[in-house]
Amino acid sequence: FRDRPIIEKFYDDGQKFLTLFPDGTGNVFFFVSLTFDLSYPSGNLAVSVSSIVLGQYTYVVQEDSDRARVLAVFEPNGFASCYHQTGIVRVYMDQIGGVELDPFGAKKRKWTWKDTVTHVHAPPFQPITFGLNKHIGVRIMAQDHMTVTLSADQRSCRFNVGARLKLVAPANIPPPEIDDNLIYLDEKKIRVETLLDKVSTLLKFPKSPKIDKILPPLHISSKMYKNEKMKKDKAEQVAAAQAKKNKQTPI
Repeated sequence: FRDRPIIEKFYDDGQKFLTLFPDGTGNVFFFVSLTFDLSYPSGNLAVSVSSIVLGQYTYVVQEDSDRARVLAVFEPNGFASCYHQTGIVRVYMDQIGGVELDPFGAKKRKWTWKDTVTHVHAPPFQPITFGLNKHIGVRIMAQDHMTVTLSADQRSCRFNVGARLKLVAPANIPPPEIDDNLIYLDEKKIRVETLLDKVSTLLKFPKSPKIDKILPPLHISSKMYKNEKMKKDKAEQVAAAQAKKNKQTPI
């Protein structure tokens, strides 16, 4: 780290854009407009990079205002949170997984980092991308692959704000939460896809005597298997929860 030079970058008019010190800490600033157009950023601190332990960084993203309201925080221990413009939590993540909320605080999706089967519409299978404001974007792909990007006045910078953690106690990880609504929707989707496949087959082979014996395509069969597995896992979770409740209830 001592051999690293201080990195400084500037906007075209000479205003400070970025400063990174040899230990990896630093600051990124919004662009200062020399006009009276209030739609331009005002030169406030945008991203602050701090560190207590060398090589482990905390990233704080701030709103472009004199109040310096926090828009997001990413810590090296795996905890992170992002906020809507109203101040309501948008995304919360810990060492196990994360949850995304809508502007009213209702849950949109929830996931576990090590689960790549149940939560197909959330990380680590499908990334989440959103803008904290018109200059700063966040992309969440995996626990160790999250990026914060700032773009202003033909300047841009990107930080990987993910956390690299080592799993030391797999038994302590709770089983993934299975949503009944997700199971129901998947069943309906599979039924529609199966019907459409049968219609397509009938159009191709209208006189085939073995039309009812043709197996569904592999991608539909795979979805059927995953849905049945989720139903089985859900039933086991319900049974385990009921058994635990009965055990705790005094006679």
